[in-house]
Amino acid sequence: MAAAVILPILLFLGLLAALVYVLGEYLAWVFRREMDAEDSAVSLPWLTRYVEKPVLGPFERFIYRITGIQSDHPMGWKEYFLSGFLLNVAMFVFLYLVFMLQGSLPLNPDGAGGTGWHLAFHNVATFISNTNQQHYSGELTLSYFSQLFAVVLAMFVSAGTGMAYMVGFARGLLNKEDPRLGNFYTALVKSVVRFLLPLSLIVALILMMQGTPQTLEGAAEVRTLEGAGQMIARGPVAALEAIKMVGTNGGGFFGANAAHPYENPTPFTNMVLNLVLFGAPMATVYAYGVWMRKRKHGVVLLTAVSIVVVILLGMAVHGETGSNPALQELGLDQTEGNMEGKETRFGPTLSALWGVSTTSTTSGAVNSMHDSYTPLGQLALFLGMSMNCLVAGVGTGLLNLLTYVLICVFIGAQMVGRAPSYLGKRVEPFEVKWAAIIILLLPTLVLFPTSLAIVTEAGREGITNSGYHGLSQILYEYFSAAANNGSGFEGLRDSTLFFNLTCGAVILLARYVPILLQMVIAGSFARKKIRPETAGTMKVESLAFLILFIGVLIIISGLVFIPALALGPIAEILMGT
Repeated sequence: MAAAVILPILLFLGLLAALVYVLGEYLAWVFRREMDAEDSAVSLPWLTRYVEKPVLGPFERFIYRITGIQSDHPMGWKEYFLSGFLLNVAMFVFLYLVFMLQGSLPLNPDGAGGTGWHLAFHNVATFISNTNQQHYSGELTLSYFSQLFAVVLAMFVSAGTGMAYMVGFARGLLNKEDPRLGNFYTALVKSVVRFLLPLSLIVALILMMQGTPQTLEGAAEVRTLEGAGQMIARGPVAALEAIKMVGTNGGGFFGANAAHPYENPTPFTNMVLNLVLFGAPMATVYAYGVWMRKRKHGVVLLTAVSIVVVILLGMAVHGETGSNPALQELGLDQTEGNMEGKETRFGPTLSALWGVSTTSTTSGAVNSMHDSYTPLGQLALFLGMSMNCLVAGVGTGLLNLLTYVLICVFIGAQMVGRAPSYLGKRVEPFEVKWAAIIILLLPTLVLFPTSLAIVTEAGREGITNSGYHGLSQILYEYFSAAANNGSGFEGLRDSTLFFNLTCGAVILLARYVPILLQMVIAGSFARKKIRPETAGTMKVESLAFLILFIGVLIIISGLVFIPALALGPIAEILMGT
């Protein structure tokens, strides 16, 4: 039993390390010019000669020409932020119209009608923000046009937007008294053309070879073994599934998400999708170390978050490979672990691995029902979202991580009586203040709406369980929204006016307020001098920094959320339910 649990995880971690290295080196090459790095400073120089010059360069210049983008126009932090924000506003309006009018639009073979106005609002808010929290069942609610030209389009734009902001922030740390952060649109185009599109194409091809549909034909009518008729939903599933994992978007073409055999047909596709889910955002952290000319620092950051993820994984696997106390009281056989809400082709170990992966990132994809997890397994999922910085999403994940790094550097400097400095830039109260506000925004957006849902009739109507588990359902819903995660407990009746509006508002605030403040910090750093390190400077590649950083991650998140979690999954653990 122990070997059956440990070996798949060790194999996964080994493959993940290799994938992060390859994708990280590739990303470092993609944005080397934005970071003023020569080809010799990064790996993969052959890509410049054989891929960039004959293929990527001309294609991107064509995009700039037809869109009117001035790729050489540098932007300060205000223009950089507004460029992305206004693009997202335009996308918001377009997506809202698509969802409302899909009944009159083409590519609708199954006759899906337009969505209600508040569901359309929630849909747009969640897809444009890289959250993908779904209050609907995809195959029953959306047309193929909506899936392709609203959902998939938003998945590319939202992930590309996050990566573009990441590039601007990194540029701010490298600048020497220069407020210019580069060009947002150039970074966006490169993110999509050079990273998201090719990687999504590879993943889509793997899925199609394993049996995932990619068709524009309507639902297939078949005869069952009993002779009854049955309609089987299908559609352009592989295209959506690929970018939802590569871009840490989440959601799903079907209501069952990645537990559906058309989205995730085999244990092989499950491993591939899980690797991409973790590998893409972790690669941005590795690439950041290359851009900063401090590869070891990138490795230290990855090591820190990996240690925390492994701890959470241990909790989840222990909980799910054990027995569910509630089912044990009924005398049910649980020799295979807690299999309620799980696919037999994945089992408790791979389900727990995926669950921790999706809640440690901003991917809301699920291959099992989190509402059916044991209390210990649920606690691991909550803690993953409470540290909205572990791996998070492509682009924004690095921004969240660096927000905690600034707090760590400030605390470490105060402990030794030195002026805080990060990568040669003085960390002053201005940056620390905004970083603290960003960190405090998450508990604000989780706990206040949770309280509102509990004290109002409209909120309580969604709860399907009484007691501690009912609180966990509400708490998870707003954790998922505020962490831009998107996964669901799948026990809450959330497709209501109350939850559509409150979750949509939380999602938008959780996405754009932190990005705004992070770009303020980037603009501040960009105008500062780079000071040489001294004997008193905290070494961000050291073991001491690694230990301190892990402590900051755990303590800050724990102190904020433990009281709320004590009334949910922790109480269930103590009660043995």
